[in-house]
Amino acid sequence: MLRNGRVPKGMREAVGEEFRQIIDVCRGEQGEELRRNAKEVQQKFEKAWEDGGEAQRELNALLKRCV
Repeated sequence: MLRNGRVPKGMREAVGEEFRQIIDVCRGEQGEELRRNAKEVQQKFEKAWEDGGEAQRELNALLKRCV
């Protein structure tokens, strides 16, 4: 399979190489960006469930329609 332009290797080699690439990405600038984005999503979820938050309002509206 050449989806990424690389020739398939032995299973063990391929897994090891991909694992090392992922670790390198996580340690670099892209990993920092992913962590920032994850933190932002976490904060949005927390705010959504606070009193008067978007998720809480939507849940209450749904429950009112069901009753």
